[in-house]
Amino acid sequence: MKKTLVYGLILCVLMLGGGFAAYRGYKHVRQVRLLSQARSYIERNNERKALLVLQRALRYNPKDIEACRLMAQVTEMSRSPVAMVWRSRVVELNPNSTDDRLAMAKTALTFRDFMSAADALDRMDEPEKKTAAFHNIAGMLAAATNQLVQAEAHFLEVARLEPKNTVARLNVAVVRLQSTNTTVLTGARTVLKDLSSTSTNLLLRCQALRELLVDAMRHKQVDAALAFSKQLLADTNSVFRDRILRLEVLQE
Repeated sequence: MKKTLVYGLILCVLMLGGGFAAYRGYKHVRQVRLLSQARSYIERNNERKALLVLQRALRYNPKDIEACRLMAQVTEMSRSPVAMVWRSRVVELNPNSTDDRLAMAKTALTFRDFMSAADALDRMDEPEKKTAAFHNIAGMLAAATNQLVQAEAHFLEVARLEPKNTVARLNVAVVRLQSTNTTVLTGARTVLKDLSSTSTNLLLRCQALRELLVDAMRHKQVDAALAFSKQLLADTNSVFRDRILRLEVLQE
């Protein structure tokens, strides 16, 4: 009788254990499916549905790091400052992640929260501060806060670490457009003209033209501005803002 009771208890424990394992497996599969759906909606720019799916995922597991990352991405897409809350949450859950700290700094820059961006960069370990990714964000922060010498130094370091990085070349040239030194200014314009005509990166090519256009307007070179504007609008990657720039040039 006692043996039967013991065997019965063991069987119950095994059944409960198996049931719990099965439930955990079900939760994992469900979470994976929800995150996959969220990524799919994000790729299709369907922010509303992505948000609803992620809310479900976070109800099941509020500490799911990937769900928090995707929530930060979705809220940033909709230009919501709540994105900073989610970036902070990701860093809190994954404090040793360099990529997550850099993402937080970049999001902070998007919302012009320069103190948070600087704090995120300052908290990184010294070896992490020697990467091109770090110097790129640090350069963006320095440029946004009008610290042009520091910005140029950071972008030059990116270019040194990644010699084939044409974005770094563009960033260095853009910073140097603010120089009062004629030689430096001429060099910057030469680099931007080269990028605008030879780069295979279409978005970068358009950005180079925009910088040249704005520079020409700043120095009252209206004919050059008109030429850059015409070239920019002829590009398939031009945006509505480029039409506004064209009107400003014509008005000038």
